[in-house]
Amino acid sequence: MGKQQRFEVGDRVRTIRPTTGVEQNVVGTVQIVFLDADLYSIRFDGLRGFRIVHHLELEVAPQDQPHTTE
Repeated sequence: MGKQQRFEVGDRVRTIRPTTGVEQNVVGTVQIVFLDADLYSIRFDGLRGFRIVHHLELEVAPQDQPHTTE
């Protein structure tokens, strides 16, 4: 059985703990999914570029989280 994908491209997620230069509770959008490694490329709101984040450091962002851009 293959690995279960937790998030898809376009999903809004937030960090559940500080990671890779990103504070806890920062919201972003999944840009790329690396299934074999359970990693995601995330573009976080208000930050330049993207960060590679493990699925254990992310959760679905609440629906009431606003989407902001730089």
